[in-house]
Amino acid sequence: MPFATPISLAAAGPPAPPVPTVTAASLALPLAVLLVIAGLLARTDWLRPAAWRRGPERRLDLSPGRRVIAAAALAACGGGAALLLSAAPAARDAGAALVTLGQVGGVAAFLAFAAASPAGWRVAGLLPRRPGRDLKVGLLGTLAGTPLTLAVGAVIAVGLALAGRPPDPVNHTSLSALLERPTAGAVLNLLLFAAVLAPVLEELVFRGLAQTLLLDLLGRRRRGLTVGLASLLFALIHAPVVAWYGWPGLFVLGVVLGAVYERTGSLLPCVIIHGLFNAANVGLALLTARPAG
Repeated sequence: MPFATPISLAAAGPPAPPVPTVTAASLALPLAVLLVIAGLLARTDWLRPAAWRRGPERRLDLSPGRRVIAAAALAACGGGAALLLSAAPAARDAGAALVTLGQVGGVAAFLAFAAASPAGWRVAGLLPRRPGRDLKVGLLGTLAGTPLTLAVGAVIAVGLALAGRPPDPVNHTSLSALLERPTAGAVLNLLLFAAVLAPVLEELVFRGLAQTLLLDLLGRRRRGLTVGLASLLFALIHAPVVAWYGWPGLFVLGVVLGAVYERTGSLLPCVIIHGLFNAANVGLALLTARPAG
């Protein structure tokens, strides 16, 4: 649910300059974050193709009929995401409805498939085999993935500002609505949705169902492509609530979540990373919000 851009680029209320004062030096911090995280990852085996093939062999028993059901749910999400890119309001409304239908159907299908066998819940990654490891991976993934994703957003935001097109520093409709009336109840309601409900539902659909189906179709040697396609879909379905300059960061977040799922076979660390990332965005938006008046 990004983004609260960590660098405030637009002043609220008059008088305000038409273009904020931003220099190339503003890129130093986000670029440094990207380089540090890239260097740390390069010292591990997470980016090596051979390491990806050590992940779980199979997570769901996808019979031909189940493949059709899963593909239909994902096609609804994909078709809806394509319509969301349209400038026509009617097409965007239809796209939002298709994405919702696809996600609800995807969650129902994934849970039904997992419940079809005695060990299905654990095989699908819904019940962690190693809770301690999953918790550790979730926390470490948050420490790496959150700065990485925010740094990508910051680089894009600074680049747009230098080009004379400063973006909104809070790039999510729910966060913008919260900042208009930041009551305790509104904050708690958004945190419940953003840090708990949305991560669970989206991880079930995009990591659990989408990556499983794509991995089944493309094969284990194409895990990178599998993660990339699922991450692209994950980014595009946020089009109704996140402006286009936030999509690259969402894609990066999806890649982080997809890589974690492929390596662990568990959805728990993915939900932890996703939930903490969303919670961090809510907190960041509240901390950087300008007081009214």
